[in-house]
Amino acid sequence: MANFGLNTVLENRTVSSFPLSIPTGMAFESLFTPRIAPYDPERKIPNKVLVHDYQTMYINVWTLFRNLMSSLEKVSLPDLASKDISYILNLELETIDSLFSNEGGGVCRPIYYFCSYDKLYNGLRSKEIRMRTDKTSAQVTVKKLFMDSLKELLVIRPDILKLDSDIDPKERKSLIMTHVPYDLTSYKKFDKLDLLESHTGVLKSRSKWSSKYYPIPGEDISFFPFLRKLLLILGDKVLIQPSDIRLRRIIFQAAKKRNWNQTTTLEKVMMDLELEITEPFVMKYIREL
Repeated sequence: MANFGLNTVLENRTVSSFPLSIPTGMAFESLFTPRIAPYDPERKIPNKVLVHDYQTMYINVWTLFRNLMSSLEKVSLPDLASKDISYILNLELETIDSLFSNEGGGVCRPIYYFCSYDKLYNGLRSKEIRMRTDKTSAQVTVKKLFMDSLKELLVIRPDILKLDSDIDPKERKSLIMTHVPYDLTSYKKFDKLDLLESHTGVLKSRSKWSSKYYPIPGEDISFFPFLRKLLLILGDKVLIQPSDIRLRRIIFQAAKKRNWNQTTTLEKVMMDLELEITEPFVMKYIREL
């Protein structure tokens, strides 16, 4: 049903072979057969994801919002209204519901969520971990637009889960779509948790999540295991500022010397760091994270 008061910039956003903002749609092209001609007919689907392998798919509404914003042509932020954003987001949720119900046969169901990260922020204030904050006026405006849109969307879709910092699964085998690396730290609560990336449509198991760490300049950290403790130290590009580069390089050297790989356990990581780091206050800091 048309919304005649809707901002035309939002209506004319770039979509994929589904009526979804293009970064979101590209992910779903890995799951389902396109309904309409794709935006880029030359693009090759990177992998076919078998929806029957999963019971649920957790979808971060903040990620959907970011994907929507990135699909817009040049726009003046003050011209965007939260009621229009929430309207479009609800249409996208309805489209995703339809894809899982019809093309997916109802074997896997989408679960929409949003995290406040209050527990994470509050718990790290005393540990000298620096959290990222909105600094520019544009960042502040976008964040407010999202929060206002989310508030209106929750009225329309009360099924959206309002979480703090962790995901407690309803089922044990799940996909997840999120741009927030910290969301992935809930993997231990699942038997199977795979990331389906926006923009690329690439399916990544935990062994590939090291790409979510903030880079160490000049170093290849693709062999690092994905662990909450390492994420808090190495940082990411969304929530967590990277620690001092000297500490990150010490950890990199320990990882190389002690032959870490993507499956290295937290127990081995800590044992190796205890052997390699001689400064007691540094190890105390790491242990307490």
